[in-house]
Amino acid sequence: MLKLAGADEDRIREWRRGRKSKFWGEFEEIEKEVSEVLRSKFFFRVIPTNSAEERKEFEEKIIATISACPVCKPSEKWLGNFAWSEKVRRSGLWNSNFVDSFKRLTEEDLMRLKQLAFKT
Repeated sequence: MLKLAGADEDRIREWRRGRKSKFWGEFEEIEKEVSEVLRSKFFFRVIPTNSAEERKEFEEKIIATISACPVCKPSEKWLGNFAWSEKVRRSGLWNSNFVDSFKRLTEEDLMRLKQLAFKT
């Protein structure tokens, strides 16, 4: 949202420093705005796993699978097109960890994920 609002690279770099930035108070409004967009336009679901390892494995495979999908691309209006990170812009995902991983969801993984989701 900062880039969309016309912030230069120095301001964005300061924002990325988070609460350590001497300008953090100036960024609180934009943080509230982002939080409001997330609350009003997004839905989240928590899927419990049996271990941290299983969760990490699913996280990597889900991100890598979506990133590699040729039809799973954001719209031209997607806010991430203005992201500071080139990886976010390229992958179409806000979480850019694992976008270059070669791991992918298997049929077995999908069945397990479905099983875990039904528990919620």
